[in-house]
Amino acid sequence: MKWAEYYDKFYDWSESTQVNKLSSVEALGPADEVAEVLMEFAFNRGEIANRLARKAVAQKVIFSADNLMDFTGSIDVELQNQLARLAVNSLSKEDLEKLDGFLDADILVELYKTKGLRVPEILMDDIPEDDYQEEYTGKQPSGFFSKMAMAFGIGHGISQSIKDVTAPKPRKFRVGDHVRVRYRGQEGTIVDINGDLYMVSLKDGGYVDSYLESQLERAW
Repeated sequence: MKWAEYYDKFYDWSESTQVNKLSSVEALGPADEVAEVLMEFAFNRGEIANRLARKAVAQKVIFSADNLMDFTGSIDVELQNQLARLAVNSLSKEDLEKLDGFLDADILVELYKTKGLRVPEILMDDIPEDDYQEEYTGKQPSGFFSKMAMAFGIGHGISQSIKDVTAPKPRKFRVGDHVRVRYRGQEGTIVDINGDLYMVSLKDGGYVDSYLESQLERAW
């Protein structure tokens, strides 16, 4: 089914039909329309709102700052973060300022950095002073504490800890694996991997949807 037909008939259908028909929509439409439908599901069918958000991530739908603000509390935080990262190039400095309080501070800092904008000081409260000084002023910490850090190798320890935290986690599934969607019981085959999302070709409709690793289990 084409998105235009789905959107035009959406409010004429019962909720169960809205959900069932969504599975047959391959390509999503304009971001504002997708956001509107997502928010309709968010009230009573949070899992469907998340499912639509995952599809939007997979299809790289670019939402506005207002859309992203609406999504707060309506979809999983990680999905909202991924949608914000996708939209970063279309967001203005004013948009980022509006999103303060709707996205986590670390995500906002990431968006500011991606756009090459100076990060507001209020967002830097959780960043260690030495890290802030080095990254944003280009200066290395000096004096007594700097010498102590050099003597005891603190810098190396911090660097190693960061590497340990940011190192990619091993994937549970690979392309070609046969899997089952936990909350739906449907089985399919992984056809692609996009960031944290696995794109699964499902048997019972010939369509592709995307899921987080926690939502899948291996089917033998």
